[in-house]
Amino acid sequence: MMAFLVSDEMLGTFVPIAVYWIYSGIYVMLDDLNQYRLHTKAEEEKKNVISKGTVVKGVLVQQAFQIGVSLFLFTFKNSDRSFIQRQPSRYVIFLQFIVAMVVMDTWQYFMHRLMHMNKFLYKHIHSKHHALVVPYPYGAMYNHILEGLILDIIGGVLSFLVSGMTPRTAIYFFSFTAIKSVDDHSAMWLPGNLLHVFFNNNSAYHDIHHQLYGTKYNFSQPFFVTWDKILGTHMPFTLEKRKEGGFEARPVKKINWPMMASLVLDDLLCTFVPIAVYWMYSGIYVLLGDLKEYRLHNKVEEDKKNIVSKKTVVKGVLLQQAFQILVSLLILTLMNDDNRVNLPQPALHVIFLQFIVAMVVMDTWQYFMHRLMHINKFLYKHIHSKHHALVVPYPYGAMYNHLLEGLILDIIGGVLSYFASGMTPRTAMYFLSFSTIKSVDDHSSMWLPGNLLHVFFNNNSAYHDIHHQLYGIKYNFSQPFFITWDKILGTHMPFLLEKRKEGGFEARPIKKIN
Repeated sequence: MMAFLVSDEMLGTFVPIAVYWIYSGIYVMLDDLNQYRLHTKAEEEKKNVISKGTVVKGVLVQQAFQIGVSLFLFTFKNSDRSFIQRQPSRYVIFLQFIVAMVVMDTWQYFMHRLMHMNKFLYKHIHSKHHALVVPYPYGAMYNHILEGLILDIIGGVLSFLVSGMTPRTAIYFFSFTAIKSVDDHSAMWLPGNLLHVFFNNNSAYHDIHHQLYGTKYNFSQPFFVTWDKILGTHMPFTLEKRKEGGFEARPVKKINWPMMASLVLDDLLCTFVPIAVYWMYSGIYVLLGDLKEYRLHNKVEEDKKNIVSKKTVVKGVLLQQAFQILVSLLILTLMNDDNRVNLPQPALHVIFLQFIVAMVVMDTWQYFMHRLMHINKFLYKHIHSKHHALVVPYPYGAMYNHLLEGLILDIIGGVLSYFASGMTPRTAMYFLSFSTIKSVDDHSSMWLPGNLLHVFFNNNSAYHDIHHQLYGIKYNFSQPFFITWDKILGTHMPFLLEKRKEGGFEARPIKKIN
């Protein structure tokens, strides 16, 4: 067993290096395809100030140093803990990949940018890499050893530790990273390249950075362009065909930076404001928690029925929201800002209609997905039952879900509502904040007088409380706005509010319906 685990760790060190040279070799064999090159061979020989032999030697030294550091780190690893380490499920591995990619991108962006902004670091360390004005695929790791340590090794270690991946998963992740890095330095634009389909950070994007006019832009590497967009160092480009064959990546000459900054700000607000609203609105209900005369359950019942602690709920919600932020940032990098930069905020009546469309779309999606998670025993047992551990809901427990449920119901539901309604990011900020308030209110387990959400929506805290009880688990699936689908498909369970002798209310299903 120990030999097997050591093998995984060793493979995590050596396989990415082998992948680096194999993938570079493929590009070298395609070097004569001038129709796909971003620079001519004459330009390559003229602009680059070092020989290819020097580049190969430099990369081999860098990789030898990486191997030495990896072997050194292995001596500090506690082997006893590795015995119980198991390979997780595929969707956990997928999440670990996403986390590792975000961590690596974040670390490398700021370290890379620092090496450009600090004259000493650029002159004595990072300028070695920029000796390749026209990058080579096998020159991706042609760096100063100190740069390799800071960007690649420390960045890799952080990605590995933060994501919690196993050594075996790390083999695939670092091999994929090696492929991505080589591709970004290939100086070629091959048709059908899937890395160009899924990542805006590609060979043309990074080529802009290697040119003199782009050295203060496009620092992001190796996956997304998120940090460039957030911090104003994003330089978009157009690909133009050369007369003599091949392509040239040219920066977009006129960029409406104030409008672009406004767009990025709206995108970020759309991501973070609903989360802030969630905790603020939940906080209001927590402050009102001692108003026994408006509670749907007394505190004794709450403590008795709920099988998870409030601390566990808070941790689970924070994890869910962190995951939502990561997915949101990933989606933003895949969206084409050129089509949205000049998108004006529509008239109020149009925004109202967009709200209605978005509410209908979200209600429809969530009804059927929510109902599916109750009908399918596997989905309920392994995913949705986590949310129903709160028989007496908390306002801040509205998002206490399995990560996969959060992805399916909330994230995909939100994205569908956004695109189907045609709303702008600014409108989406208000819509998602309103959806958040509605969801928190529905899980508040309180019936406050004058609550306008109870006036305008039959789908409210008492309606959803019925669903959380054992007798209502196959009814009242509709969320978060209307009860339409419940009524249409026969899953509607009406209720009466009755006053408790000890104070507060109790939502009771109507036994006989005429």
